[in-house]
Amino acid sequence: IANTAYERTLPAAAPGVRRVLSPASSGLADPGSNEDKIKEVVTLEKLSPLLVRKPQGDARARHDELNNILKQNCSNVWGDSCAISHFHSQEGASLRRAHIIPRAALKKPHDQYGVSENIRKMINGGAFSTFNVLSMDSTIEGWFDKGNFCVQDSGDIVFDENLGEALIRSMEPLLPERVSERIGNCRPLMAAFAWHKQNVFQTPGGVHEMFGDSSASSSKGDSAASGSHKGFKESTDGGSTSSQGKSSGGAKLQQGSMPGCGSVLADNISKISVLSPREKVLLWDVGEADTVCGDAEAY
Repeated sequence: IANTAYERTLPAAAPGVRRVLSPASSGLADPGSNEDKIKEVVTLEKLSPLLVRKPQGDARARHDELNNILKQNCSNVWGDSCAISHFHSQEGASLRRAHIIPRAALKKPHDQYGVSENIRKMINGGAFSTFNVLSMDSTIEGWFDKGNFCVQDSGDIVFDENLGEALIRSMEPLLPERVSERIGNCRPLMAAFAWHKQNVFQTPGGVHEMFGDSSASSSKGDSAASGSHKGFKESTDGGSTSSQGKSSGGAKLQQGSMPGCGSVLADNISKISVLSPREKVLLWDVGEADTVCGDAEAY
């Protein structure tokens, strides 16, 4: 879809203007429904072999089976729209299956990252359940994994105040003031969002800082879905230091970029003249998070 056609669907990029959610499609299933097979995998002991970088033997076959079930369940629950913004694939959304609590946290003992056994049971283990996995536009998922915004207990979407005014103003038209009632009324989903708020949102650098160096791991899915970086090389001298926000340790922006393909939201961001190159890289940073957490799943 042409960017010019898509941009007409966006609200005016004015301070305080937020995305207005379109009605959810009819005939959608409830989160967590149709997960009888997934409900068998609710303990850390059963999950761990499935969540290593390269599952082997029976674990590999079980992983693939559950992942296929998740793919179908996620489509049944959210259709072809981003669960957070309701941007539709026909509008140019690049949809992915995004984990609220990353798989990397689910692999660890509950006392390390605070993912208690009670939370794990609420979200059916979390790795393959629509109680913890949403369809998200890839750009919005990048902001979420970076900790640029969180979902409050009230359902309100709140930005990280350290990001700076220019960054927040650029994100405002693309995100609603609060999540839909389908999310807000779902206790397991809201429990997962509470974990994200207390952990990822509170950690400078988000999931990348929590789970290690992305250069030591590999992502899954195709380049468009995983946010492979191409072109747009810039020196770290560009941009204002006040806009660095939660980027930990100073990102190597000469290695970073805007994506060469993928979400139309990212293309829209790349054209915002008031943002510096540094701020644009901070806005679109999904690839960094995914290669750490192993959550890059094509929708």
